Amino acid sequence: MRVLHAYCNHEAAAHRLEKIIAKAQNGDRTPRTTPLPRPAKQLRPDDVGQILTAWHDGNNVAAITRLLGWDYTTIRKYLRAAGIDTRTNPAPNQRVREILRLDREGKTSRQIAKEVGCSHSTVSVVIQKYRRVQAAES
Repeated sequence: MRVLHAYCNHEAAAHRLEKIIAKAQNGDRTPRTTPLPRPAKQLRPDDVGQILTAWHDGNNVAAITRLLGWDYTTIRKYLRAAGIDTRTNPAPNQRVREILRLDREGKTSRQIAKEVGCSHSTVSVVIQKYRRVQAAES
């Protein structure tokens, strides 16, 4: 019975598609120019790899959502499936790591800002925050 039901649904979808194609060829309907949406059931392994890479670069779930354009709960589901606690992300952002590395090399904050591609004030805030944390730990 289930096979027959699935076949009927498939046939109905095929007929609808044939009608849409016929209308498009007659000029009654403009053909679709946007790509069809992907099924939301499962991500490909390389997509999951992008999520994990973004997480390990220091992005939180909301930032990954904006970066990749997927749903918040989907991102969180795959991170939790990988055994990652999504409540906190202790890994510093890649840009923060680069700022701190350049600061240790002795470059000025303006030189760092130019190299990293952010504002001078952002570099100053990151360095001050790092120094406060270091002072509190010692």
